Amino acid sequence: MHVGVIGGGNIGTLIAGQAAHQGHQVTVVTNSPERWSTEIAVVDAVTGNDFHAVLSRVTNDPSHLRTCHYVFLTVPPEVFSHWVDPLLKVLGPSNTLVVVPGSGGAEIFFNPLIKAGVCVYGLQRVPYIARLDSYGHRVRILGTKQKLYGAAVPADRGCDISTDLATLFETPTETLATYLAVTLTPSNPILHTSRLYSLFRDYDPESPYERIPLFYEDWDDDASRVLLTADEELQAVCKAFPELDLSGVESLSTYYEGSTPAEITATITGIRAFKGLETPHRQVRGGFVPEWESRYFTTDFPYGLHILIQFGQIARIPTPMMDEIWAWYCSVGGEHAHKRVTLPFDSPRAVVEFYH
Repeated sequence: MHVGVIGGGNIGTLIAGQAAHQGHQVTVVTNSPERWSTEIAVVDAVTGNDFHAVLSRVTNDPSHLRTCHYVFLTVPPEVFSHWVDPLLKVLGPSNTLVVVPGSGGAEIFFNPLIKAGVCVYGLQRVPYIARLDSYGHRVRILGTKQKLYGAAVPADRGCDISTDLATLFETPTETLATYLAVTLTPSNPILHTSRLYSLFRDYDPESPYERIPLFYEDWDDDASRVLLTADEELQAVCKAFPELDLSGVESLSTYYEGSTPAEITATITGIRAFKGLETPHRQVRGGFVPEWESRYFTTDFPYGLHILIQFGQIARIPTPMMDEIWAWYCSVGGEHAHKRVTLPFDSPRAVVEFYH
């Protein structure tokens, strides 16, 4: 099978290596093909089963994706719009675009492809926790999911795709009833934003921090309290669309096995794959300040949290905690607060008709 991968980050590199290792022809499309080797080293810190995989092609020309059965899109949502026209020129009914992860408004941005017959499939979460050791050469697996969940537009294509992805990722993959269950997944849009808000809401530009806490290892009960409150609001939004099966939007309290802030904190700080991950920051004279240009900010707020808030507004469900987090981000986020998805729905009925 011919597999395409767009994006040369942690996840794109690992998917390319995994697919090539299984014997598929793999084409990687990246802005910097000259920095790549056609042989990728994958270091598996989970099982110790390291391997090397040979890619068929590394290019900056999307036209080579035309023959790919599956095209994995692993770029951040803020550049989705840049890929609509290039992909519309080369993909058709014989191609499937797999967005990893599939949130961030993917089904809205790529609706022109859907209308052209391209199946768009989104995974709720990334299949691995991965880190690049060397761009275009070597990637490390730090953690894997026990099970994956995804959905397709059109929905009836989802089961076949899930079966193929289960083989590719060597992980059971379940098909969700509606793509909206991917879009409303509380993962990074609530997990990251709750943590950043709790850390930096009292930030004073005139007083740099002496130390920036680690993102997960130093997670605290205040972050867990914010997370649980926002998570409850999202579950209320899901219940406002009873015509759609949104049971696949698992609450973070269930996902992280806790109903109190202390229980959530204990779970998150104990996740081995999260060890050592830093909070986005940069050093300045006198200490450290938040790195506002990090994708934790530029992606998870305007292309994550704000989408959840909009669905709440459409359903007329109050989301005071999410609103509070968003208002804070708007006060510090500059131009990125305005680079966001505007949902094309004017009523709950319009939402149901689109995702049914």
